[in-house]
Amino acid sequence: MKRVIAILLPRGRSCCRAAELRALVFGIAILFALARPAWGTEEAESVATPSRVTFGVIADVHYGVLDWATPGTGMVELDFVRAFLDDMREHDVDFIIQLGDFCKPSDGQPMLDLWNTFEGRDYHVLGNHERDGGHTFDAVAEWLGMPARYYTFDEGPIRGIVLDANEPGSDGEGYAAYIGNEQQEWLTQQLAETDRPVIVFVHQPIEVLDNSAEVMAVLEQAEQERPGVIMAVFSAHNHQDYMKIKHDIPFIQINSASYVWYSPVPTVRYAEPLWGRVVVDFEAEVLRVHGKETTWLDKDPWEHGAPESGHYSRDVTRPAISDRELTIRPETLQK
Repeated sequence: MKRVIAILLPRGRSCCRAAELRALVFGIAILFALARPAWGTEEAESVATPSRVTFGVIADVHYGVLDWATPGTGMVELDFVRAFLDDMREHDVDFIIQLGDFCKPSDGQPMLDLWNTFEGRDYHVLGNHERDGGHTFDAVAEWLGMPARYYTFDEGPIRGIVLDANEPGSDGEGYAAYIGNEQQEWLTQQLAETDRPVIVFVHQPIEVLDNSAEVMAVLEQAEQERPGVIMAVFSAHNHQDYMKIKHDIPFIQINSASYVWYSPVPTVRYAEPLWGRVVVDFEAEVLRVHGKETTWLDKDPWEHGAPESGHYSRDVTRPAISDRELTIRPETLQK
């Protein structure tokens, strides 16, 4: 709203002396200076950031894998992601994010084109299977439109930190599960300098990395120095449904959108696709995960001969993403 300042001069008096004019101009300048908003000041920058943010999360879509595993299936993953996008539009989320093993340049353009129809903001995480077909992770990141293999983004009251756990350093053959020294140093700096609470997104769970202890130490140190700075860590990769809390940090595993991998089959499909919708509400002091639950499309993994212990234990191998409600810690609310 504009402020209008009226200067009334008494009639019949001469107000044209130089000294009086100088005083008048000075007074007007002071009034306008007081009336101006303090743009660029620390006080102005700290006003009203939103206290609530919502986002959709989907993981391990594996575009084309179901048709490869069961020829004739067709590219049903397009239907899965189309349904996810429609649901996120209906709930008017602030952004969407996929946690890796999504699609790759050699055959994934239809999936990426579909993803890019979402009208809001969207983010990507690199999974280990993005290298299939001989692609480099840098090339895939550029193709997906990512700013880099690992990066940050701000959404209202939170900062997202996206990690790349596919760096060289793993022992043996197969897919890498490693975060190198340079990225660890970058992560340490981001956690030390952030001006708002952080949610970390990574494809492989921290616990399965070949240098898990090193990366966990970075997170633990950040929590010791700035309690509450890490609100949660979201990961994928395992095609499982669980949550663990370590060093006061919730580690939330987001299940695959479509199946469990069991090599003799090799895919054990869910009857319907899975995804999650997350609400971070600082006024209500909660982080909620709204999940989905379905059934097995036909046989379950154990009917196919999977063991009921270890990776395929029934408490984590299930066609579901669980609803969760976490109280936001007081230390986080003070950030």
